[in-house]
Amino acid sequence: MALDKAKVDELLKKDLFEGLGLQDAPYEERMGLLDEMGKVAMDGVWLRILDSLNDADQAELEKFTDTDPAPEAFIEFLKKKIPNLEEIVKEEIASYKSILLGA
Repeated sequence: MALDKAKVDELLKKDLFEGLGLQDAPYEERMGLLDEMGKVAMDGVWLRILDSLNDADQAELEKFTDTDPAPEAFIEFLKKKIPNLEEIVKEEIASYKSILLGA
């Protein structure tokens, strides 16, 4: 489901726990859910990243990750290869929130 920029921005501002009626759930429970939801959203990000890279860049990414780079270096590598990385992340998080919230 493609979301326009205004809808992405709107969804990113929404309180997920409030939208799910979980604002009063114990902190540990909310953080556990947030961790699981983050993993699902990141799966979508990874699919988009891999889809946006050509074969040579995918091979370069594989070699780079084999070196166990520092997180900052890894992010810089991705930003260099995928100039719209931040938008991809925002879109995937908003898309997942849209599904969860039925928005």
